[in-house]
Amino acid sequence: MAGKKSNSRAASPPRGGRGKSPTPAAAPAAAAAPAKPLDVLEHFGEVLRSSTDMTPPIAAIKTLVELVTQSSATTFNELHTVLSAAMTTLQSKHKHAIAASAGCTLFNQFAMKTFTKEHNFERTKQLLVARGNDFVLSVDSFRDKIAHIGNPFIQDDAVILIHSYSRVVMRLLQRAARDNKRFTVYVTESRPTESGARAVESLRKRGIPAHLILDSAVGYILEKVDLVLVGAEGVVETGGIINHIGTYQVAMVAKEKKVPVYAVAESYKFVRLFPLDQYDLGVEHDVGILAEAPVAADDDIDLLAPSALPSPKEVTEAQSAAARAQIVTEMAHTNPTLDYTPPRYITLLFTDKGVLAPSAVSDELIKVFL
Repeated sequence: MAGKKSNSRAASPPRGGRGKSPTPAAAPAAAAAPAKPLDVLEHFGEVLRSSTDMTPPIAAIKTLVELVTQSSATTFNELHTVLSAAMTTLQSKHKHAIAASAGCTLFNQFAMKTFTKEHNFERTKQLLVARGNDFVLSVDSFRDKIAHIGNPFIQDDAVILIHSYSRVVMRLLQRAARDNKRFTVYVTESRPTESGARAVESLRKRGIPAHLILDSAVGYILEKVDLVLVGAEGVVETGGIINHIGTYQVAMVAKEKKVPVYAVAESYKFVRLFPLDQYDLGVEHDVGILAEAPVAADDDIDLLAPSALPSPKEVTEAQSAAARAQIVTEMAHTNPTLDYTPPRYITLLFTDKGVLAPSAVSDELIKVFL
């Protein structure tokens, strides 16, 4: 009986800490779900929208830095494969592909040089992240340097034409205004965006006389213009530029009028492309290429087909307004966003590498790959 009581006591749950029997092992926790891989395009878009001063090449570099930071790769080969796939995506699947490709090219060079010199994998990742972040922080100094270089080309009482909104062109004009130079700026409307109006607003806030003109008034206004300043989405190997649609025709008319055209761009926008014409920009997904016009649905035929139009008495102003709105909406989707301006229409380029002739761009690109 005593033995049984002893066994019974031993089996009873302990009441205090002393003599406490080991707690049964907890059931193993469910394995943590693997981290969601970085959505490269989504992150690129978020970075691009994070600041009005953010440019696609820098957004691409920041995206690749984040990719390296989050990567679970454990070897150089794995990391190279991940980066290559991300760069392919950034250079082909969105409307900023050309500009982003310049940032990808630079980061790829960072990576190749680091892989060659550094043999410790974790140290390599740290160096890539640090070098990418350092480059991003230096961007503002590039624009200041360009403003300093281009400033002597703006004279007192100059009349300047600019096309669309360019951050570095704005910096150059602001620098000239701070030096107490008096000048007037005409800005193209830059349809289908509102970038022309944005540029005028920015200039007027800084006390610079600025006027918005119709895109179709370029030939008219150039009669009294002293120089043209344009930015660039990309500066290609030919020395030409890819920029907001309309830049090409502005440059052509300016050449006819013997007005110098200066392209203002940071060197990180130099891109390895050699386009031969407007349809040779080397990108997909309607970047700078005309899309197919949408076909009207059956219930829209009355807006578009003359044979189906109601009599004039039945056409109300509201119907006409709706038809015009539909046509304008179509225009935004069926027209190109970028065009290519060949080097023969560019007088000089103002860059952080100095004042360059278009023919010097290929030499600068070669230096990147040395």
